[in-house]
Amino acid sequence: MKNIPIKRVTLKNEHRITNPWIYSNVVRHPNPGIKAGTVVEIYDRKNKFVGRGFYHPTKTIAIQVISEKKYETIDKQFFFDRLKAAKDFREETLGLLAQTDSYRLIHAEGDRISGVIIDKFNDVIIVEPKSAGILYVGEFIVQALKHLYKGCTVAYRVAEKTIELEGVDFAELVKKYPFPNKTIIQENGVKFAVNFQTGHKTGYFLDQKDNHKLLAEMSEGKKVYDLFSYTGGFGLTALKYGAKEVVSVDLDEKALKVAVENGKLNELPGEGQTYDVVHKDAFDFLRDCREKKDYADIVSVDPAKLVNNRDGMSVALKKYGDINKFAIQAVKPGGILATFSCSGMVSEEKFISVVCNSALDAGRTLQIFKLTGASPDHPVSSRFLQGRYLKGIFARVW
Repeated sequence: MKNIPIKRVTLKNEHRITNPWIYSNVVRHPNPGIKAGTVVEIYDRKNKFVGRGFYHPTKTIAIQVISEKKYETIDKQFFFDRLKAAKDFREETLGLLAQTDSYRLIHAEGDRISGVIIDKFNDVIIVEPKSAGILYVGEFIVQALKHLYKGCTVAYRVAEKTIELEGVDFAELVKKYPFPNKTIIQENGVKFAVNFQTGHKTGYFLDQKDNHKLLAEMSEGKKVYDLFSYTGGFGLTALKYGAKEVVSVDLDEKALKVAVENGKLNELPGEGQTYDVVHKDAFDFLRDCREKKDYADIVSVDPAKLVNNRDGMSVALKKYGDINKFAIQAVKPGGILATFSCSGMVSEEKFISVVCNSALDAGRTLQIFKLTGASPDHPVSSRFLQGRYLKGIFARVW
C-alpha cells in the first residue's frame, strides 16, 4: 500500500492547536489549489509546524487536524495505533463486552480522528466518512480494522448529506466495501436486528444503551410509551426488564417493521405483557392520549435531530417545547419522563430550560433526578466540547 501524497499549507497567524478545526479565514489557500480531502502539513506564519489534517478548499472549516506530532506519518500504522487505542479503551477500560457485543469504536474528534465515525455491530464494522479526507486514507482504515477484528466485515456507509457538503464521491469505497443487509446485536440482554439497507446513520443508535437500561430498571410492572421509538430500543428493553405494557410510536414504517422483528427475536411480549407498535406522529399520538385521558407510568421522548443551523434554532426549540409539554401531560402523577435532545447546537442548559418551561405550560412540576448523555463509547475531547451532542433528562412528574 503506497503512502499518500501530502501537501503543505501555511496559516496567516501564529497558531497553537486548541481545537481540531481550523477555519478558512486563517488559511493561506494554495494557488494552484489542491483537491478536497488532501492530507496537508500545516505551518504557521513563522514556519512552525502545527500538525497534519484533511484539507478542504471551499468549506468554512478548511482543515480537520488529525495529528500534531511531526514524527507521525499518516499511514496504516497511524490508523492502527489510533484504532487499537480506541478498541482497548472500550473493551479493557470500559469493559463494554460485558454489556454488549457492539459499540462506537471511533467518535471522530473524541477519538483523535476528525472526520470519521466507526461503529462496531457484532461482526460488522461500519465506517461513516464525515470528511473528504477519508477518500485518501480509507484503505488504511480498512486494513487496520481487519487486523484488529479478525473475520469481521468492514463496510462503508455514506450519508447523502456528507456527499453534498464535501463535494466528493465515495462510490469507489462503498462499492469495494459494501454493507450487508443486516446483522443481529445484543445490548443489556436484548437482541436487536440492525438493518443496514433501511437504518438511519450507521444502522442503529449505539449512544442510548445506558439510557435504555436506566429507564428499563424503573419499568417493572409499568406502562411505558416509547415515542420516536425507531426500532424499539427503549420499549423492548423495558419489556425485557418486566414492563407490563409498552407502546412504541414512530412515523418510520421501515423502522417499526424492524421493531416488530426485534420483539419476536426476544420472544417479547411475554406472558402478562403487551407490546403495541403504532405508526403515527408522536404529537398526534399524545393529543389522542390527552383526549382519551390515557396515561402512562413512563414516557420516553427521543426525537431525531431538530436543528442543523442557528437559523433553525427558534423553530427547533418550539418543537422541543411542544412535544415535551404533551409528553409531560401523558405521564401519570408520580410517573417518569425520560426526554432527550441529540441536537448538538442545543446546549444542556437550554434543553433543561425548555423542558422546565414545558412543565409549567403543562401545569406540572418536574423532579429532575438524573441528567445523562451518550454512552461512554462516545467520548468527548477537552478540545472539542461540541462533540457532546446528546442530552437526557430523567424526571418524576407531579
